[in-house]
Amino acid sequence: MAGRKSSGYMLVNEITSHTKKASLVGCVVEFTLPKQSKGTDYFCTLLVMDLSCQDRGLPISFFHKEKESLPHARTYGDLICIRHVTIQEHNDELCAVSNKKFSSFALFGGVSCQDLHPYQASMNYQIKDLEEELIMKMRMWLTAHQFNSGISNYLLKLREIKASQYFDLVCKVIHVREISEGWTMYVWDGTDCPSISFETNLSAENAEPPLQLEQIPLSRSVLCSFPCVGTVVIVAFDKSYEDLQLHLQPVGQWIKLRNIMCETKSGIWQGRLTPNSRLRLLADGDSMVKACQRECEERMTTNRGCLPLTSLPSPSRITVTDHDDALFSTLMDVLTDNEAISKYKCVVRFIGIIPWHLEELRSPRTGLYRMKVTLEDPTARIRAYLTDEDAEKFFGGFLSGDELKTKMHSLFGISEEQESTSRNPPWVQCCILAFYQDKNDIWGSRKYRICDTTLVG
Repeated sequence: MAGRKSSGYMLVNEITSHTKKASLVGCVVEFTLPKQSKGTDYFCTLLVMDLSCQDRGLPISFFHKEKESLPHARTYGDLICIRHVTIQEHNDELCAVSNKKFSSFALFGGVSCQDLHPYQASMNYQIKDLEEELIMKMRMWLTAHQFNSGISNYLLKLREIKASQYFDLVCKVIHVREISEGWTMYVWDGTDCPSISFETNLSAENAEPPLQLEQIPLSRSVLCSFPCVGTVVIVAFDKSYEDLQLHLQPVGQWIKLRNIMCETKSGIWQGRLTPNSRLRLLADGDSMVKACQRECEERMTTNRGCLPLTSLPSPSRITVTDHDDALFSTLMDVLTDNEAISKYKCVVRFIGIIPWHLEELRSPRTGLYRMKVTLEDPTARIRAYLTDEDAEKFFGGFLSGDELKTKMHSLFGISEEQESTSRNPPWVQCCILAFYQDKNDIWGSRKYRICDTTLVG
């Protein structure tokens, strides 16, 4: 670009180890979250690219006494003008550092923006004619090109994660929610998280595992915006990362989370940001985004797409239903259906039961079965009643104590080995009937019961 270098503005690929100072205009493609430095400042790092580079960028670190004065890019393709940064070399890679006294910056909307007014800028920043020209040139270039999501040796799908393992994830932000401890974002890539073994046998402590990790459940209107196939994982971040929620608006954009970790709690996967986590905003046309969307679409081309991935090629045959030809639904389908009263065939795991003592599963007064079970699949958990005639059909009549114990152990994945301290419930088919108890509060009083299902194993 003629004249750019002589004016003090450089392309990323022009910068070498001999460059001492530089000013540039580029696209923000990745950033770290603001955090406290070892001193009194806050700092963050932005990865900036321009039309001279598509597979590498220039990391630029910013320091300031006030966290609000650090740059906060909003969406993919936003542009930044940076003046007078110092070029350094770190671990054989070039990087830049913004000086609090002499450097300045301004952030502008990207390709979808028309004006030349920055939405965030250093104090007393005034845009120059050359910067206006470069911004318009970048916007024109971005209409026909995009930056890729970067190379990663640690990229995993949600179906591949393991507890306490650091990894990168390309995912879609489904929802962002403020909680008392900070914020949570709900992310999804179209695959199912691995099913989890429960560490102990059924007891009073784990007979009714929680339906969700949140203290306050999501509203029905929010749940209805969730995809019905694939696991939605909560990634929690405390108030020290509160600025992240600004980057995640509007909900629905694709991002790349780098250096995150997942853990399990009550048998549910939960993501966690680390001090070194980074976030990259992705374009809808990014190759990795398209790959995720294509894989999910291929999964949904047949009804088997609703089956948990870990249940394939087929669920356990210890249960049968009266509806062999019925299409499968996920539990998220059940929760978000517009019909308050409906019947579904699902593949689920039985993970909890009340009462948990076998001798208490039948009423001492009537002799009939009465219990409430917790069911899960990769999309959700629900509680369902199993009582009266439905329970009698489920168990194939009224069983002796030993017969009932054998069937319940197979259903809940309890090993007969004395030394075993874990259980891994199998994936089984069952039919679920949704109904409501109060016509004045249909959705608030909606309940579920198991029907048309027999436990044969």
